[in-house]
Parts: sequence; structure tokens; C-alpha cells
Amino acid sequence: PTLAAAAELRLKLVKGPQAARAEPGVVVISELHSRMVSEQLRAKRYMAGGAGVYCDVSPLAARGYTLKCQGFSDTLPRYARTVLDSLRHFEPDPVRFETQAAQLRNEYEDGVKGRGGAAQLAAAHADRLLYNIAFLPSELAEAFEGVSLADLTSFADAAFVDAKAEALVMGNINRTAASALATDALEVVRASDTASIQLAATEDKQVEQAVADLQGKFYLHAFAHPNTDEKNCAVQLTVQLGRLGRQEAAAAILLGDILAQPFFGSLRTKQQLGYIASGSQTEARGVYSLNFVVQSSVATPAHVTDAMHGFLNETLADELANMTGAKF
Repeated sequence: PTLAAAAELRLKLVKGPQAARAEPGVVVISELHSRMVSEQLRAKRYMAGGAGVYCDVSPLAARGYTLKCQGFSDTLPRYARTVLDSLRHFEPDPVRFETQAAQLRNEYEDGVKGRGGAAQLAAAHADRLLYNIAFLPSELAEAFEGVSLADLTSFADAAFVDAKAEALVMGNINRTAASALATDALEVVRASDTASIQLAATEDKQVEQAVADLQGKFYLHAFAHPNTDEKNCAVQLTVQLGRLGRQEAAAAILLGDILAQPFFGSLRTKQQLGYIASGSQTEARGVYSLNFVVQSSVATPAHVTDAMHGFLNETLADELANMTGAKF
């Protein structure tokens, strides 16, 4: 092979009971289904890895899947088709189901009890507040009860009914080859000869409201850790910048890179509030935000919050005002 290609295929469910809206039960079934498909492909994935081809399937907010494949352009289409065929032709193996269900149940239980630490629990609550398609571990654990292999089979049967797909192909191949690669993979997704195929650059006319609009207001959500022996507190601060144009988005991404080290240096190194102290920029559905998290065993949540605001109002402001052109 002489041409290397990296492809990403994003599938969305637009009809059917599973696609009506994101619910905890659908999230659970979607996650279980993708895990079982991954196990279903274990042997083929091992062989494909030896040939330099890799595909990863992950749930897409309970509405479909994200398929990311990398490899050589002459072998990639065939393996991508194999993965998609496995998504469409689900193998309801009872042993595989019990194994994956037990693992997922344990993960939800760990999340409910906060075993991942205060910072991880804070992140889960922040996601629940910010994203309408995110759910707390307790909600998912409750929805998990009663899920059966028959539910997964029904989900798999309906998953590609009237499915709409988007594809993006990147690599050292020309437009014609890239288009052929995308079309070949998307043919598997077609529910009928009239099913729509869209390029990733095509803008959706209907945009789902998946990200909560804070409207420039302040929201405070405080809760006690379920483990009374937990010695750490955690504070996650999100500054929602909103939907940005290209130039503003580029500035937000750059700002996220700039603030990461000063935030760590101020709250972790100088103030020594905790081992976990990070700042970054994130984007979801075109909505940009700045995210900060600190986990501390020596300070109260109120003190940590004050320190975060102090960084934004003073330290970061000074950092930007005194930044040299060379450092920028």
C-alpha cells in the first residue's frame, strides 16, 4: 500500500423510538450495544491491527455512533464495511451480554459512589447541568435495571432505520478517492436507495439544542460526596463563551492553551490547593467554554472557588497584559 488514509464516519439516528430523544435507558442500551459489537469484532480487529488498519466505534449521545478508522487506502474500505456490517447485523450472544453488562453495571456503581474521586464526580454533575444529553451515574444505574438482551436486539434492528450519515475522509489521497472511500462505507448505512448521504462540511438545517444556554448568568450547584470518608472536595468552574465565529473560536482555543500552565502554577504550585488543578478550553456542538477544575484536601470549596475567580480576574489578566510578542 502506498496511500495512507484516516477516515471518520459519524452516524446519527433521526427516526424510531430509540432516536426520539436522549433518555437514560437509551444511553445504557447504546453503550452496551457498542461494547458488544466491539467484542464481536475482537478477532477481526486483531487481524486488522496487524495489517495497520484500526477502527473504533463509540456511542454518539444515544443517537447513533462515531466510527473512526485509520489505515491504508486499499484495505481501509473493506474493514470499515466489516465494522458497519457488524453494527447492522448484531450477534445476540448471551455470554457476551452478561460479561459486558456486569462491567458496565460496576462502572455505574463506581460513579454513583464517587469512587473515581471528587473531581470525577464534579465533572459528572457539571456535564449533567451543561449538556441536555448527559446523565448522572445514578440515573444510568437506575435505567440499567431490567435491560435485557432482547432490548439490545430491538435497538440493533431499529438503529439504522432511516439513518442519516456524515463522513469525513482525510489523508494523502485526492478528492475523487476520498469521495469513493466515504461513499463505499456509507452504502452500508443506507436504509433505502433514497437515503441521504452528506459531507461533514454540510451544515444541518435543524440544530438540536444539546448544550444548555447559560445566557451569561451565574449558576452554583453544590452537593455532598456520597462517601462520608472522602477527604477531598472538588470545584469545577465553567465559563461559557457561547457560539463563536471562526476568528473568535481560534482566539478561544489559543486562550485555552495560554491559561493552562499559569492556572496550574498559581493554584497548584504557589497556593498548593491540591494535586489536581487544570484549566482548558472545550467545544461542544459549536459552543465554546473555558473549564477549570481543582481537587483539594486542604481547602474548602468556597476557598477554592475564590482562588479560581482570583486567577481569572487578576492572574490571567496580568498574564495577558504583560505577554510579550515573542511569547504570544
